[in-house]
Amino acid sequence: MGAGKEHEASMNFDLEGLEPFLQRLAQKVDGFGPAEIASVMGGVSEMAVDEERDWNFTVQHAGSLAPLRVHIILDDADAPDLHFFTSTELAALIQDELQ
Repeated sequence: MGAGKEHEASMNFDLEGLEPFLQRLAQKVDGFGPAEIASVMGGVSEMAVDEERDWNFTVQHAGSLAPLRVHIILDDADAPDLHFFTSTELAALIQDELQ
């Protein structure tokens, strides 16, 4: 999938809401499970304010493999901004979960 075909879903989180959201997402996406959640959560815990970081995964959704890039901007120590870049279908599912 080329960069031009990536779609985004994003939201600002309270830090304590991040892991429960990622766990809900893991229930709907194959290939995004406890190890991937631990990687993201461990990385976020090490980030400094105003730092940005990416995690790249390959997941399966609706019978197809899709890239899933998780981009986090820690503009406030307790409220990271999450951006998910992935396929159209998976971005729509993530956006629905964010609401």
